Order: sequence, then C-alpha cells, then structure tokens
Amino acid sequence: MGARRSLIGFLLFRDPSPPRAEAFAPLTAAGFQIAKARDAGGAEWALDLTHERWGHVRVGVMRGSGSAPPAAVFEPDDDLLPEDLTALRHARSSVLVEQKDGSDRPLSDRKRFLAVLAALARCGALMAVDVHAQKAWSHDALDEELASDADVDVTALYRMHAVSRGGHHPIWLHTHGLSDLGLVDFDVLRAARQLLTLDDTAIRALAFAILEGRLRADGTPFSLASPEGDIALVAVSDFTLQAAPEDLALRDDKAQEGHTDDRGIVCEVRLEELAPFLPAVPAGLLMQELRPDQTFQFSSAASQQMSVRARATLGSALRSREAHPDLDLPLLVKIALATSSGGLEHVWVRASLAGGEAIDGELLVQPHGVPGWSKGMRGRWPTSSVSGWHLQTPFGNASPHSFGPLRRLRANPEEARRRVARARTRSPS
Repeated sequence: MGARRSLIGFLLFRDPSPPRAEAFAPLTAAGFQIAKARDAGGAEWALDLTHERWGHVRVGVMRGSGSAPPAAVFEPDDDLLPEDLTALRHARSSVLVEQKDGSDRPLSDRKRFLAVLAALARCGALMAVDVHAQKAWSHDALDEELASDADVDVTALYRMHAVSRGGHHPIWLHTHGLSDLGLVDFDVLRAARQLLTLDDTAIRALAFAILEGRLRADGTPFSLASPEGDIALVAVSDFTLQAAPEDLALRDDKAQEGHTDDRGIVCEVRLEELAPFLPAVPAGLLMQELRPDQTFQFSSAASQQMSVRARATLGSALRSREAHPDLDLPLLVKIALATSSGGLEHVWVRASLAGGEAIDGELLVQPHGVPGWSKGMRGRWPTSSVSGWHLQTPFGNASPHSFGPLRRLRANPEEARRRVARARTRSPS
C-alpha cells in the first residue's frame, strides 16, 4: 500500500520570526528525547526527536526560510472553521517537521504523523500543516482525529481541487497528495455535482483502489461500480496524445503546472486491440448522477478498514448527539448483517438509542439477502456490527471521514439551534 517515504509538515506561528529550538524543550514531558540534529547543513537550527510510540522526527528552520505559507492555499477546505481561517491569516512564520521513518502503510503513517504534529503544535503553534494533503489542522481538529486510535481515512491522504469556468459547476476535479506516496493522482473531467458533496463515495473508491495498487494509470479496465461501472485510468501523457481537443481543453493551461507527472485521467474502457485507434474519452460514469441500481466497489481490505474506523469513531457522534439533546440530531448507522449465503450485507438503520454495546433502531432499506428482515422493522444490534455512520447536523452530515460538522456544532451551538428552528418552521406539520 505505497512506498516508504518521509512525511513533511509545518507548524505555523504568529510571530514574524520563527521560534528557536528552546521553544520545543517541553516535548520532553510528552516522552520525546531531544538531541541537536547532525548533518543539518543549511539549517538555522534543527532537532532530532525520538518517541517510543511516534518514532523519529526532525524539526527545524532552514536558513532564509521560515515564513508561513499563504493562507489562500488552505482556505477552500470546507472543514476549516472561521476561527481556523483567522489563525491561518495571522500566521507569519513556520517550523519544518519531517517524520523520517515511514512504513509501507500510508494510513497508519499519516495517523502517527498527525499525532506528532499535535504534540509539537502545543509548543505555541497556531496551526499545523500536512504538506502532502495540502491540509491545515487546528488543535481542535487534531484532537478530534486523535480521539481514537483508528487509522486515518483515505481522504486524509489527498486534497481535492475543483476548477470551473464562467460560474458553471466544476468541470475538472483532481487530487493532490497520492503521488507523494509513490502512487498516482487522478483527474475527473466534467465531474457530476454529486461528486462535490458529502456523498464522495466514488472519489474515495478511486483513491482506495490506487492506494491498494488495484488501479494504475495504464489504461487497464477496472470495475469501479456495479453494474456497468467499468473505467480505466489513462496516464496524462497518453491522454494528451489521444484525446479530442475539446476534452484536452477541460484541463486548460494549469495542467502543465504540477498536473502532468504521476497522474491519470479517469476514462472510458477501450478494447485493448482497438485502443491505438480510438481516442481516450473521459468516463461518463462520473459525469452523471449515480444510478439507483449502482454501487461503488471497495475491496474487502478497504471495507474492513472503514468498518474499524466507523466503530472506533462512533463515540464522537454519540457525544455530539448527547451534548445537544434539544436538537434531536438524526443518527444513521450502517450495520453488517449476515446473509443467507454466508456473507455480509451492510444496511442503514435510523438509530433511536445507541451507546454501550448495542444500537436500537429501524431499518431504512430493504435487505436483499437477509432472511427475516424487511424495511421498517425495528431491531437491536451489537455495536461490533457497525460498519459506518452519519450524524445529520445543521452544518451538514458528519461521518467517520468528516468531523467538520461536529466541530462547527461544538463551536456554535446557538447557530445550530437557529437553523433547526428555521427548518422546523418550514416543515409541514
């Protein structure tokens, strides 16, 4: 699942001059061993940190650098709260952080890196930055992610960019960050609006497939959805030579600036024997709303990873729900039920009571292969069978890979109450 690589980040500070090495002395109380870095030529100062759990880290400031990156780089991130944006805009200096002992497990590595950034940020930083995913993290966001030991979701490895023209919805959706892992980033042309909402299942399925090495930019057919959901990932160099001018124009001049190497375009499948004679065409599957009978495909390993994270993070949803009982926030929980064929079917339940070891609720869908159960029936299931969840808040749906709405609810409960009151007023009695 990826190559062994170092991870790079920044700590952002308010003062125009970055802090000195002495500012990180409190890290000893957090279990770090601190030593002056060797072979750190070109650095104003550098420290090597060692932690029994979090490994080896180098932190320092290079000569002639140390300024904060522009806040505009991170501002399009919907997970950032107004106070996060304010902190970014007040940042004037930075300290470089390098996690030096990466493994071949990117999701575990990124979790460990975020734990390191959280510990170092407590030494006076405003925010922390993951350079690879182009994502800024507040103290609160880091604490929310680190509330469980589960690996990060695949969405923590990349940043989505959406490019539009003339006020129309984005026509060029693309990732940054996967190529930093020795993999490939991907572009979706004429992307459907659905891909830009919280229902980003298709994007996550693509990212997981690339992370697992099941999808490569070599034009090989790949089953992204079922039924009739085959696509191919075509290297940018091949797409540039083969695609029609109107499709090439969708990526415009920016495509030549960091959008060419280690990148593929999601395309229609071409028969191998005809591929040299047919143009590469963007995949129609991702240009339109998902068909009701189609489901996006995840490997067993990816499904297991998502299920483990769902169970580990369910507590975040329950705490938010319990903290605001007057809002009556709907909690939807995905439950894995045993099928008659010996497999598992994942079905959504509206939870009326959840906590401890069990979930009470009502089935929202009709199971296909689970005898004795039908839509609308009520039941009680162990929390060990949870494989996903959505908490519907006035700020959008929170999920195991989107904690932003939980943070907004915590930061501004009065606004949440106003929104709920307006919604109830508009709803028919």
